[in-house]
Amino acid sequence: MLLRWFSKNTVHFGERGSHLRPDDGSCIMRYKIAAKQCAGKRVLDIGCGTGLGASLISQTATQLIGIDYSSATIAYAKRHNRLDNVEYYVADIQKEIVEVGTFDLVCMFEVLEHVQNARLAMHNVTEKMKPDAVLLLSTPNVGIRGGKHESLYHEHEYTYAELSTFLRSLFREVKIIGIAPVANNQTDQNWEREKGKNFLTKVAASLARLHLVKVLYQLIPPRLIETILRVKLPVSKESDWRLVETTQEIEKAPHLMAIVSGAIQTQ
Repeated sequence: MLLRWFSKNTVHFGERGSHLRPDDGSCIMRYKIAAKQCAGKRVLDIGCGTGLGASLISQTATQLIGIDYSSATIAYAKRHNRLDNVEYYVADIQKEIVEVGTFDLVCMFEVLEHVQNARLAMHNVTEKMKPDAVLLLSTPNVGIRGGKHESLYHEHEYTYAELSTFLRSLFREVKIIGIAPVANNQTDQNWEREKGKNFLTKVAASLARLHLVKVLYQLIPPRLIETILRVKLPVSKESDWRLVETTQEIEKAPHLMAIVSGAIQTQ
């Protein structure tokens, strides 16, 4: 109960800083991809965080509804990222999502890895999709780290093959691409290498499976954790990233992005 209370009442800026920072190029790329498909559409942004992605989507969407598990984060979004065609709500996708109607496009960026019951969460998401709606989903690719989780905050991370199998059991149309660094950008590789040099980070990662450690990680603000345990993530621009579509390239990409539609109705 204490863990869940702090999770709901703490402003979540993401494991590496803000939910969408000006220097987080891969996040900006995802939202720009979504913005190109939002014209004249009603959009649901699941895991909207502090609402910074709304500034991109709201430029073309008719309406954007942003939801997040954390009440403190939604309060922050309402104060700092208010827009005429944007509304924010507190919602847990593992439970019944707030009554906000159905949508033409759903964005679910870097959320799937945080949920305990992915199948239930996805069922609830599809309930909010119109019959011809499209879901854009992204998640870290655990395959490039040999099965080691990227973050202590994640419940489960997916390989390319695992994500493909899971989504094809839920949707008729599934396309997965990768978000990878351009040839001269080693942002994620540098991050993993430098993080591995930090002794405290190694210790924390080794203890991550203990419930007490997970509780402590919820009690301590993420930015303080990063200051103590992690090296600073190198600055990343949108131009540092590219989309890849061959199987070989996707399997090596730090981020997986799925474009899916045609939900298969399951209970």
